Amino acid sequence: MTQYFQIALRRWVAMVERFPVAIVLAILVITGLAAFYSFHNFRINSDLGSLIKPSSSTRWYAQNEVYKKAFPQYQDTTLVVVSSVSAAGAHEAGEELYRRFSENDNFTDVFAPGFDQFFVDRALYGAPVEGVKRLSEAVEESIPELKALYQSPTIPEFIAQLEDRLRSDAKIDTLSDTTKEQLDTFADAVDLIKAGEAPTLALVEPLRPRDTEEIHYQLIVLKSKQIFSEELPNKVIIHNIRDVIKAAPIPANVDVRVTGEVALANDEISAGLGGVELAGTLSLVLLALILGLGIRSISVISAIFAMLAVGIVWTSAFASFAVGSYNTLSLIFLVMFFGLGVDFAVHYCLRVMEAVQKNTVESRSSAAVEAAGDIGSALALCSITSGIAFLAFLPTAYKGLAELGIISAGGMIIAFLLSVSLFPAWFALFGTGVRKTSGRGEKLRGYSMPNLPPKMVLVVSAVIGISAAWYSTHLRFDYSVLAMHDESTEAMSTMLEMQSHEIVTDYSISVLVDAEADVDELINNLLALESVAKVKLPEQYLPKFQDIKYGYMQPVAEKLQQFDEPAKTLPLNIEKSRASIVSLDTYLQEDASYVFYDEDEAYIQRALAAVSDLEKHTEYWQSFQNGIASGITHDTETLNRWLAQKPYGLDDLPSSLKDRLVAPDGRYLINVVPAEDMTDRAKTDQFISEVVAVAPNVAGRTIVEWGVGNVVVASFLEASTISIVCIFILLVLYFRGIKLPILVLIPLVLTTLLVFTFIVATGLTLNMANILVVPLIFGLGVDTGVHVVHRYLLSSSVAELLRSSTSKAVFISALTTIGTFMSLSFSAHKGAASVGLLLSISITLLLFTTFIVLPALLAVFARK
Repeated sequence: MTQYFQIALRRWVAMVERFPVAIVLAILVITGLAAFYSFHNFRINSDLGSLIKPSSSTRWYAQNEVYKKAFPQYQDTTLVVVSSVSAAGAHEAGEELYRRFSENDNFTDVFAPGFDQFFVDRALYGAPVEGVKRLSEAVEESIPELKALYQSPTIPEFIAQLEDRLRSDAKIDTLSDTTKEQLDTFADAVDLIKAGEAPTLALVEPLRPRDTEEIHYQLIVLKSKQIFSEELPNKVIIHNIRDVIKAAPIPANVDVRVTGEVALANDEISAGLGGVELAGTLSLVLLALILGLGIRSISVISAIFAMLAVGIVWTSAFASFAVGSYNTLSLIFLVMFFGLGVDFAVHYCLRVMEAVQKNTVESRSSAAVEAAGDIGSALALCSITSGIAFLAFLPTAYKGLAELGIISAGGMIIAFLLSVSLFPAWFALFGTGVRKTSGRGEKLRGYSMPNLPPKMVLVVSAVIGISAAWYSTHLRFDYSVLAMHDESTEAMSTMLEMQSHEIVTDYSISVLVDAEADVDELINNLLALESVAKVKLPEQYLPKFQDIKYGYMQPVAEKLQQFDEPAKTLPLNIEKSRASIVSLDTYLQEDASYVFYDEDEAYIQRALAAVSDLEKHTEYWQSFQNGIASGITHDTETLNRWLAQKPYGLDDLPSSLKDRLVAPDGRYLINVVPAEDMTDRAKTDQFISEVVAVAPNVAGRTIVEWGVGNVVVASFLEASTISIVCIFILLVLYFRGIKLPILVLIPLVLTTLLVFTFIVATGLTLNMANILVVPLIFGLGVDTGVHVVHRYLLSSSVAELLRSSTSKAVFISALTTIGTFMSLSFSAHKGAASVGLLLSISITLLLFTTFIVLPALLAVFARK
């Protein structure tokens, strides 16, 4: 069959050479159509959840789907983190953002319990018992003053109470915090009147968290409708969020950052696109440099770049047609094609150049035809083996790599077709730029290799292989999705900060429990597990000691409710108002300035200035008295609202919170918190396996990552098995025997073990992206072995093989592939970068095993 294929290929190339213009025009037309199709159908699937699609019968997957339907509020969310060293600053900025997000139609759900009116009214229940007691006692002591001002909201009554406070504080020579607030409120009201605004002399401010030495956080959870038909739907969501933040008056000492699932996904897509652009540019520069030094023919190098340009357009069109969209993993093939496609180009073009230089072409043939007949079948086999390596993930649940496999396999076929179509037409039109040689003139040669004793090489290789196999037993797989994110980005660094402060965690397990189930027994069983630290029930989100707090609050609330009638604006009594203002002015000037400590001077002087303004401008008085009335009404209603609230339970919670704790069908959501560090794989496996054995309906990020990790590992083993078995069968059919296929695979096994050793030695891990490397070592590495063995069969010895153009082609194509993958390692997408790094190492090691171990194997076991 190989012979028939070679004949057909020679005839095709001969036909191309007879009609080079027509072939080139046809390629250009197809390229134009492909470019048009790609431009209008280019899509990026930013739904990272679609990368893995386990069977619906898989327990963890099915249970997590039930969890997602029961609690959609936790899916596809964005977390806005407001932080500041000022507790009040963080709270006020968070409250302002909460209001703006709630009023914006772009957000379907805005969740921040601290700003929900239900919890604002019941803020005292969230305070410590002692704090509630002190506040209740303070309000009770001030009831006579409140009642007097409530029933007579006038300037004389307000100033009389203020002056009484000042005289009381004078006994201890320092202003109390309450008096300072009252003086500031007084001065602020006068300033507002001077500015033409109506004041409110309210002394009761909203409850705010107090400053501590730590940073204070306020969290807002946002949910927006994602439209995956958009090219970058997450980018639109993040843009809308940042527009709201930008428009809000955020103080300089407050930081607002965006993280969460949507932000992390957006960063990953952006990193993937940015990485492709950077890697593409670097790889083209490296390709030009390597090809320039290795081939030194402008015509051939130009043909190779033309082939790559056409190939990337055709492959993009094929990807849009066959898959429909790119994902974060399949994007990297846009760069990988440069390294893989050039492999076909270099082998074919160097074989053409060798035929021209050696002047071995028959009269009825050409260098392009001879090259096609010589290595065309090997190139076709390489395209198939590479395609198999990529397609090996197709039957697995790892759909992200399966889609990459489809695109890559198509790209390999396209690279082969262009190699035997574009190059013959190009050389027929423009030539190769290589001169023929005669006699013993200069010929295209390979690279000289060290002449090592074959048996010694095999013994050393065996020792290295056994050692590497033992060391590889320490290889670890990191199934954390977060591990593939760039820690320097805002979303990832903020998420890590939240986790380090234990504000949010991704490591607990969510359990759905039926309302009629024996919850107490389940809790006891979970707490008995060594790996479990605590179990959080929905009831534990409610404030503690509510009845005790209510006991302090309720008597005071009853006294406030006994006030006769709400404050009304009374007629302004000019004489009494003037007398009270003059009295306060006199006290502040003659007594207060000398009684209090220096640190209180600023409050005294500001109040004195405000009194002077009032004394000079009687037109301010009515507005000031109206402000007193509105202020005392506000204070009384606020205190009454806080203190009159009764204890509450789960059923009393607003739906915005209750729906996050209890499913619509009545099932409770409980969280199981681990006792150990979940970055340790063994401890994570123990935690999950123990909880799964006890609790029904487990879900959450920990379960998903664990399940996905198992799916990825299983997919890796399945794909590797498929790849190796199929490639081995093809090699047996191609070489018509079992000995040569085994010899081809031995260097690949050794290379794989050495790559594993490198991963362990450098502290790296396999992850969801770079696990692709192992099947590719066989899929791409076997190409090198096929070319070497194929040329060996055409040569008289191993020495002649190493002196041929094949060794040079293998070396140059390996360098170009290394350059391409190394450029990928600079990607901001850590998954793509790890793929690039490990493939660069793999191809480098493959060079040594190909030129040292494989020739030794051929010399010992395949002697001619």
